[in-house]
Order: sequence, then structure tokens, then C-alpha cells
Amino acid sequence: MTWGFERGQTYNRRNDIHKVFGGQTQGGIITPADAAVVIAITGEKGLGHGYDDQELPDKTFEYFGAGRFGPMKLKDRNKGLLEHSQRGKSLLLFRDEKRKRLRFLGEYICDGFEWRDSPDAKKNIRQAIVFKLIPLDKINETVDDGPEGDEVKQRLSELSLDELRKLAKAASKPSVPGKPRVGTVYERSRIVRAYETCARINPSC
Repeated sequence: MTWGFERGQTYNRRNDIHKVFGGQTQGGIITPADAAVVIAITGEKGLGHGYDDQELPDKTFEYFGAGRFGPMKLKDRNKGLLEHSQRGKSLLLFRDEKRKRLRFLGEYICDGFEWRDSPDAKKNIRQAIVFKLIPLDKINETVDDGPEGDEVKQRLSELSLDELRKLAKAASKPSVPGKPRVGTVYERSRIVRAYETCARINPSC
């Protein structure tokens, strides 16, 4: 859900985001308390504050967490971004451009993070949180493609409703360093979709 934003169009942070959703008026991660959305803002000026965001050739995005000085911490805004899917919130990515305009890049899914040594705003090396963001369109296009998708769907069809429920709950959580994960983001999406299908057929599941 893009909440009315169109990819490639530019918007004003104050009028188009804060007046609509609320949330923090400073910083690159906005986590409104009363809206089912998390907004992440990237841009070149972040380089001066220790944020080296970049889009990779496969269209996934490396996005640095919040925290200008010292080691980043997995709490507050960073935790809100990591757990956006688990909390039922859309993750919208914007690029900060000139004249206080934000260009909408699309809706993404956070597929976990890694710790990385990176300079902070004072050029001191610290532990930074680097989130892996995947375009939602890329996930939707991949979930049902190819023999791998057919194989996964076949395995899921053989599970009981209770087993699907447990898998779906685990699949909604992003990957965290040092903890086991439930397959790739594509496999986890298939699991959640399979459970949602069962839930529509049998609400008691």
C-alpha cells in the first residue's frame, strides 16, 4: 500500500507527510504512532552524518539506521523500521532532493539487517546497523515464479492449519544476526500468503 504516493513524484515533508501521518520532524526514519506506516528517507546529505545508503544492482537497498555518533542501537526508530512488517506497517522509501522535496521510490520490505564497521559523523569507526530493504514489487513478482515456488507451495499444502499458523507467525519476523531465520523473504512471503488463504476459507484457523 503506497498511501496515495506515486513512484517518481516529489512531495513536501511537512505538508505531505507530517500533516497526514505525524511522526518525528527530524531525522531520516519516521515512525508515526497512530499510522500503519514507517517512512525512511535517504539522500546524499546523509553521507556527512555517517549514512552510506546505496541501491544495489538487484534493486535491493542498503539503508543505514539512525544514530549519528557512536554505536547504533536497535531500539526506537531502528526497531520500528526492522519490525514494520511484524507490526502490520507499510515501509515507504523516499529520496531527499533539493528545495526540501522528497522523491517517492516505492514501498519496501525490511529483510533484516547486519552490523557493519562504518564512520560516524565525527569520522570515528563504530558499529552501524545496515538494513536490507527489498522492493515490494520484486517480492510479489517472485513469490509465485519458477519451480522453486511450485515446490514450496506443494510443501505448504501438506501442512495442517496449526502448522501453517506457527510458520506464518515466525515468517513475519525479519532476520536478525545470530538468530535462525525462516527461509528467504520470498519463502516467508509464500508461507504468509498460504496461511492467509486458509484463513479466508476457514476463519477459525
